[in-house]
Amino acid sequence: MAVIAIISFTAFAATDTTVETLNQTLKASDGTTRFVIGSKVQEPNTIQITSEWPSIRCPTDLTTSPAFVSFTDAIRSATSSTLTTILTTLDKSPFANGAAPIVEYVKSDFLAKDVTPDFERNIEDDFARFETIYRKRGTIKETGEVGLATGWVEEQDGMRSFLVVRGWTAMERFEESLQTEVFKECIPILMSWSAPFKMWHVERKVVSEGS
Repeated sequence: MAVIAIISFTAFAATDTTVETLNQTLKASDGTTRFVIGSKVQEPNTIQITSEWPSIRCPTDLTTSPAFVSFTDAIRSATSSTLTTILTTLDKSPFANGAAPIVEYVKSDFLAKDVTPDFERNIEDDFARFETIYRKRGTIKETGEVGLATGWVEEQDGMRSFLVVRGWTAMERFEESLQTEVFKECIPILMSWSAPFKMWHVERKVVSEGS
């Protein structure tokens, strides 16, 4: 299991300049945290910092962790924009196979009051069925994928979310997957949830392995 924080904001300066400033600020303030800085493919002015916290037991502990508070304060010092934060526990580290050049995020939202342990299991089982069919496209290497992680996001505004994080070697490989008959066969499984969802892709700019 991996406790992950996803923090994003809109950059008002040039994206590359903001990324470099942010990278230097975070390394100067900490230097031990593993993180990736990227920009959204669909919204290039949106910067995302994805960080992993192996010493933290659960996301609720993360909010009171001095190290995480310091990390977040360092991000705030590099921008005047409002930060958006997602805290999640994934079944495996999204860094397990190295930081992918492109990472796909899909967040499906459910009313928190409905998300019981049985509900979680049903959603996870549905996704496992989807993935079994989706894998018919070929091996990970053949399809251009770089790892997969899933998990549940901490409650926000009365909602709980199921998060899928999938790495790709290139955006074109993701787009190719949408045109396959296999995808058309398995996507109804997820659409049957009738849940609002957000999908976005982040292009890797900087990787810090920490220490």
